[in-house]
Amino acid sequence: MISHCIVTNYTPPHAFRRNLSLALIALLLVGFGACQYPTGPSGTNGVGITWKGSLASAPENPQTNWAYYNTTDKKSYIYADGAWTIFSQDGSDGVDGKDGDKGDTGATGAKGDTGDAGAPGGNGVGIT
Repeated sequence: MISHCIVTNYTPPHAFRRNLSLALIALLLVGFGACQYPTGPSGTNGVGITWKGSLASAPENPQTNWAYYNTTDKKSYIYADGAWTIFSQDGSDGVDGKDGDKGDTGATGAKGDTGDAGAPGGNGVGIT
């Protein structure tokens, strides 16, 4: 298999670019193969974050790259350069949606929503 890499800064007219793009795609699909370049140097390793959890206030005696979520102000903080800095925060609530349609009314009893009349009371006692 032959492997070719074409690198150019030339920008041909639009119609030619379109046809050239289609031709290059076709060539790649039928076996021109991918360009092979040497692997570059590895990047610098990053730093880890120590998650301290959800707390009402900052943890005591913080160390660099400690992070926590403040349950009082709804923000996450990270400790760096001797200070707590906002790392992320909760978004605001969206607009309430439209109320839904009212549901069907349930059935009522034989006498409506009042019960049967109670039995008459006895004669009262007079106070003098």
